[in-house]
Amino acid sequence: MLPAALLAVAIGIHSWRHRHVPGAKGLIFIMVVMVIKLIASALGMASEDFPSKIFWFQIKEICLLTITVAGLAFCLEYACLDAWLNIRSIGLVAFPTLFFIPLCFTNESHHLNVGRDYNFHMARVRQKE
Repeated sequence: MLPAALLAVAIGIHSWRHRHVPGAKGLIFIMVVMVIKLIASALGMASEDFPSKIFWFQIKEICLLTITVAGLAFCLEYACLDAWLNIRSIGLVAFPTLFFIPLCFTNESHHLNVGRDYNFHMARVRQKE
């Protein structure tokens, strides 16, 4: 995880130095969220108890959804299709992500994201021990 995070930081710094190039600002945002995702993944693997594993898994999923929307914005800006980059179109694309974030953290009360019988593999292994 550390080499991937360092590579994402290096790409982000390089993009920051060339931020006048089309698509650079979107790439900076993607790299920042990717570093957060990689840190959350490493902390999720290092955590011992099941609730903290679920928390870091939720942070990872939120980052992946954010990267998807940011990737679309990056592609549109890089292809010089800036007419599509307005508040309305980005808002429509980002709405499922914004809707998912509160659902992710309140899953214990409604189980819409992850069902009641869902377990991580490591949780099943540790429960058997």
